[in-house]
Amino acid sequence: MANSKLTVQETEQQIPQLAKFGTRAAHRKALISGSVLISQNGEIRRVESDGTSSTVKKLPPRVKMQKGTIIKIK
Repeated sequence: MANSKLTVQETEQQIPQLAKFGTRAAHRKALISGSVLISQNGEIRRVESDGTSSTVKKLPPRVKMQKGTIIKIK
């Protein structure tokens, strides 16, 4: 029983790394078929497959909120 529990813990520790690899692979795959939108330095940017990027929209400043704050979306 201890071995299977250790295996689950080890597997759970790998999740962030697997997510990182999966996200990068999806990004590369999307770039092959066209451009990708990313959020960077307060802007929405379009990144082309050749590596060039352009600003699509400037984002409003981030709003800091305390943990547990309830917000209503209209």
